[in-house]
Amino acid sequence: MSNADACHSSQGIGAALYSESRCLRESRTMPNLMATTMPDVDVESLRRTLDARLPRYAVILHNDDYHSMDYVVEALVKSVPDLTVESAISIMFEAHNTGSAVVIVCVLEQAELYKERIQGYGLGVSIRRE
Repeated sequence: MSNADACHSSQGIGAALYSESRCLRESRTMPNLMATTMPDVDVESLRRTLDARLPRYAVILHNDDYHSMDYVVEALVKSVPDLTVESAISIMFEAHNTGSAVVIVCVLEQAELYKERIQGYGLGVSIRRE
């Protein structure tokens, strides 16, 4: 009995149709995916495309003469989960010494969220497109 005969020997029309589709799927040859190579990817082109579709925004902390340095560091760490205490201290000192400092660069929605969180602590903050 051949493969085709075995496939068609099922009982009932529903079983025959199911068996037919299974036999067709099994008889197809799958391409060797391991032999397929990825085309050379222009990383810079992909980066430009991604930046055009998802532009990056910098969250800028402004110097604060009203709150203690510890308070500013705590506000930064609580507002931006990716920040360590060490990086928050560095950002705080840069804003203190130069007037402003970049807290984080991210997509607009995240930047707006971080801005609102930092403003919630009474600190001066803005967003600028990179």
